[in-house]
Amino acid sequence: AAALAATDSIGKSVVAQLTPAASRGRAYGGYYAVFGLAWWVGSVIAGQLYDRSHGAAAGFASACLVAGAAVLALTARRARP
Repeated sequence: AAALAATDSIGKSVVAQLTPAASRGRAYGGYYAVFGLAWWVGSVIAGQLYDRSHGAAAGFASACLVAGAAVLALTARRARP
């Protein structure tokens, strides 16, 4: 829940900045569909890893955070005029 609270406002802001006002509803829908699916898949993988090795689950979570930061950085770079 803390991770969701920390990232939700950032996601909303990125969608708002990258899409025209007329198509934001569709953009938010697509964003949250992908976000929800990724959250579910990540939770399943993290749970399986946690059952086997706590360190592996922590490594997976860390790698996902780094990957997410990289995607956000690339998106921000493309969005600059």
